[in-house]
Amino acid sequence: MKTETATNLFLESRRSKRLSGVTIDTYGWALGKMAEMFPAELPDNASDIQRLFIENADLSDSSLRTIWSRLRIFWSWAENEGICRAT
Repeated sequence: MKTETATNLFLESRRSKRLSGVTIDTYGWALGKMAEMFPAELPDNASDIQRLFIENADLSDSSLRTIWSRLRIFWSWAENEGICRAT
């Protein structure tokens, strides 16, 4: 599945849960970092995600933790929705 499609579906699911705009924006920012690196398809292995963090190493520790947290929630959702499988 295209990264943009998956992230848009995820963000819609978060909006339907009535999360705050700030929270939605944070998810969008973190998932946007992933989409920048993997625009065509969702990354499919741990080394891809590791590369994402290497490429963004200039960000603050807090920002990197935010990306990590948001991606963990995204991948859990994607697995539950059948968009991807756990590896």
